[in-house]
Amino acid sequence: MVKLKHIETNEEVVMDEDNNIFYNNSYENEPIGDGNPYYCCVDCGIPDPQINGNILNHSQYCEHREVILENLGYEFIEDLD
Repeated sequence: MVKLKHIETNEEVVMDEDNNIFYNNSYENEPIGDGNPYYCCVDCGIPDPQINGNILNHSQYCEHREVILENLGYEFIEDLD
């Protein structure tokens, strides 16, 4: 779970990974390498299977995650897990 702040209203909300607004598979990825068949996000290095299409599964410092959250109208405050 994460705590976010709505940019326009400044309302703080707690959301979990099951919230469908966070499904996003548009990030740029690259092969992990060393014979590993999976890819990872070029911004944070988290593997695709771990991200599993959820923007909240990227690193909290991931540039892609920050941009998508901002486009959705939210600002990251903290991870609660």
